[in-house]
Amino acid sequence: MLGVALAQVNQLPRLAAPLAWQPTRLTWQTPGGPWRAEFEVAGTYGEPVGALQALLGSPVTVTAGGQPAWWGFVQSVQVQRGRAAIQYTLDGLANRVAVRYRRGGPGGGDWQQTPWAAEAASQARFGVFERVVSLAEASPEQAAAERDALLARLAWPCERASVAPESMGAGWAVRLQALGWWHSLGRVRYAPAVGLVEHPRPGGWLHPLGDAPAQTSLAQAFTPGEMWEAGQAWLRVARSGSPADALRVELCADGGGVPGAALAAVELAGAALPGEPAWAACDFVVPPELRAGALYWLAARRTGALDAANFYRVSADPAAGFAGGAAKRFDGAAWTALGGDLNFRVGGFEDTGLQIRRLAAAGVPGGPGQCLTGCFAPLTGVSRPLWRDGPPRPAQVELLDLLAAGDSSGAPLEAAISPGRALVVGRQPDPDPVGLMDLQGRALTPTGRPWPLGRQICGRWVGFAASFARRPLYVTVAEWTPAEGLRVVA
Repeated sequence: MLGVALAQVNQLPRLAAPLAWQPTRLTWQTPGGPWRAEFEVAGTYGEPVGALQALLGSPVTVTAGGQPAWWGFVQSVQVQRGRAAIQYTLDGLANRVAVRYRRGGPGGGDWQQTPWAAEAASQARFGVFERVVSLAEASPEQAAAERDALLARLAWPCERASVAPESMGAGWAVRLQALGWWHSLGRVRYAPAVGLVEHPRPGGWLHPLGDAPAQTSLAQAFTPGEMWEAGQAWLRVARSGSPADALRVELCADGGGVPGAALAAVELAGAALPGEPAWAACDFVVPPELRAGALYWLAARRTGALDAANFYRVSADPAAGFAGGAAKRFDGAAWTALGGDLNFRVGGFEDTGLQIRRLAAAGVPGGPGQCLTGCFAPLTGVSRPLWRDGPPRPAQVELLDLLAAGDSSGAPLEAAISPGRALVVGRQPDPDPVGLMDLQGRALTPTGRPWPLGRQICGRWVGFAASFARRPLYVTVAEWTPAEGLRVVA
């Protein structure tokens, strides 16, 4: 016997009598855990149709044998009488909206984004649901007007009227659809606010390097605002002539206002550099840890002798538009002010387990983990860039990319939302079957009994009951219906 507990949120008007919801379909997936669920009311319904709106967003839990089997939140409610149907749904809800637009100009203009506009009352009721839309070309005023119109239209759940294909006669049909908490990770966009220091826009100045004593070395100072490991650095460089040596790029500690000891270094073959300025990436094999608030330097010099015909050029900004530090040059005896800033980037790397914890941090208002109570992710031994180029992506997409990196042993990672609403990440288990599957896909215990719904089957290995195949199957999708019980779908 399955039990259904629905906890109505906030202090909204409540239904006069609890409805006896009966599950008609439950599904699970990995990664994710509980995925979708459908319920119907057993018996009759005698309250105002609009009262069902209060159920949207409410937590719902299905129990089997006293154990949680499925958990999530109400996504939509539908009421049908005769052939007339009304649905209330969170589909399309957007209570925090921005518009990306391109301003007209040479080359089509740059993409810009309006400030966010929000409906605080809707966020307090349902949490934050973000939406970013794009306009091909618009003025700032047109983009802001489009944003405000979208927010006014989408900030609250919509009511949808329709005609059902089959009539209920004089009776009622009340149906509820729920989603697992994993789906809440897709409500907002996410980009780490750490792990990048840069001054990328070219200033139109190509400073020579390695052609004369006055240009023996160049260096740019910067100060990270947080602690992270510097995994990559970029300079915008070119070669002049045909230098036969290499360009050495060093990440240095501060040595009293000038570059000190090198923490990491990369050498770029001069022959491989382009004749016109382009970004050159420097991958540090052992990323040094940078401390928040400490001064560091990105320095460059050639490995061979000075050569006025074959040297290097480094892109710089003569307006000194970088506020986070100054650039200097070394003439063989002393460091002096460059009179501008280098175009550069230093990017941080971090263990993907730590990045998952950062992404799914619980209790952050409006963050990806706004519906979660915690996150348990082990260190994976795999480091990936912290920064993200381009506009932020949905947090769920970011999380899937981090999981796809696996761990340092090459083992895949899996993740699911626990009954306590925490994100739990771990290695995919070894292919040791914990249950069986018959030829119709029904999930069974090792003794051939129906698999209990209170034990998650997704993310586990099962063998074939009829010795159909020797290799076990890793279960990624499962479904329960009253007629067929629990089946393995994929």
